[in-house]
Amino acid sequence: MSARRYHALRAASTIVLAALVLFGQHPAQAQQLLLTPGRSLDFGSFVVTSAGTVTLLPNGERRSSGGVILLNSSLGQAASVNVRRNNSGAKDKGAIISLPTNGSVRLSSDASSMALNDFNSNPPAPTMASVPAVGTDLAIGATLVVTPNQPAGRYTGTFIVSVN
Repeated sequence: MSARRYHALRAASTIVLAALVLFGQHPAQAQQLLLTPGRSLDFGSFVVTSAGTVTLLPNGERRSSGGVILLNSSLGQAASVNVRRNNSGAKDKGAIISLPTNGSVRLSSDASSMALNDFNSNPPAPTMASVPAVGTDLAIGATLVVTPNQPAGRYTGTFIVSVN
């Protein structure tokens, strides 16, 4: 089983942006599947008054909890990766999706960091019933855990999504 790496970024101030980027020049290839990055994971703009979370669902819906106030200046978006069969003549194949576990991914800026939890996808992990030759978009969301007095900054990190 082969893993594919993606890159997450946080833009300055109160905007959190996670760019979905495959390492390398070409789409990732796992046996008969091709993965091509699409949209970036973007948590949007928010203000922190105390600890809380920003949750981004695969459909792009954004929610906050605790002392996190969402701003409309940057609404955020779910990440996407196109999953398609490498061989258009092959039969539709199912796939197994593996997303990161809670706390295994952190976005960091200088000495500060925030954890990503509750990664979720549409189609939902762990299985994708069928991967058509033309491909299907896998939408990915997550929950960003914001600490009290979270410093603004450019936060970056890496997370792995596997589709086998």
